[in-house]
Amino acid sequence: MQKIIEDLTSPEWWFSVVVVAILVGLVGVYLSRFADGAWRRLVTIRVNWTEAERLQIKKTVDYYTRHPQLLPFLISDVQGKLTSMVGLGVMAVSVLVGGMVTITNFGTGGGRGTIPYQIFVMAFGGGIMTGIMLRQSHRLTVRRKALAEIHALLRQADEGSAAHGDTPPPI
Repeated sequence: MQKIIEDLTSPEWWFSVVVVAILVGLVGVYLSRFADGAWRRLVTIRVNWTEAERLQIKKTVDYYTRHPQLLPFLISDVQGKLTSMVGLGVMAVSVLVGGMVTITNFGTGGGRGTIPYQIFVMAFGGGIMTGIMLRQSHRLTVRRKALAEIHALLRQADEGSAAHGDTPPPI
């Protein structure tokens, strides 16, 4: 108890407590402003991205609605992007698994500095492939949404023509 009373009466303790409290308060204010600003920027980026995606879907739907004979090319593009995503996923997993097998089997025999290099190669290769997969995923999502809207429009047009008594020509 005597030590606490001595600390409370010493100017060093009060100075350190006041300085630390002021520093923590300032850092907290600036961090909260930064966090609020970062959150606001993130929301703005997401809104702009969503609007750009909607515009891209609308352009794709308009184009393929005007040129329905090109619809098989859109379907082929969607299938190609899906195939490339699966291939990139398999490659990313094989790079990571191959690197882990190499590290566990041969990690100590390669000399000093080999394991960090292998980890870097695994992370870099897996990161690049994952990034490409995410970009392809976004493009695939846009095209799949456009394709769904086109199919809905074509279905409405078919139902409308059937309601008016129009029958498709025989094949």
